[in-house]
Amino acid sequence: MKKTEMCRNIIMYQHCKYGDSCSYAHNADELVAKTHLPSNYKTKLCSQYQNEGYCMYGQRCQFLHSIYDLRDKAKLSYKRGLAEEARLTLQRIQQGSDCIMVNILKGKGCVAPEERLPIFEMIYNKEDYKAELARKEQERMTKTNSNSYGNFFSKSNN
Repeated sequence: MKKTEMCRNIIMYQHCKYGDSCSYAHNADELVAKTHLPSNYKTKLCSQYQNEGYCMYGQRCQFLHSIYDLRDKAKLSYKRGLAEEARLTLQRIQQGSDCIMVNILKGKGCVAPEERLPIFEMIYNKEDYKAELARKEQERMTKTNSNSYGNFFSKSNN
């Protein structure tokens, strides 16, 4: 039997009446990583935890539980935010998730940020990139419509 969580009785009382037949791990050697996680596992913040300060699902919750109140991110310093992102990312990795980075400072969990730093806008701007792709496509089309002498011809003349 695959045991993906520690037994609460062992954690709290150092004893479990179910012994070897317990469905939960009694030591770290029995623990295995979860392999049946959905792709969106812990990608968004838990609204119950954020609004009420607790979640009835605890560690089994499918959503992120931040130790900071993220309803007003302006109150969260950049340094603390990075540390919290690192903590949540480690938690996701330890629980077998495939998403690498949790983004709570500029995003809403494990999703793309809502806004980008100006330096990254300068390096890569989506509108500029789309315009460049369109220009290259136009150049490609122009080259396919010309003969080896550089003379253009209309497809209707053929």
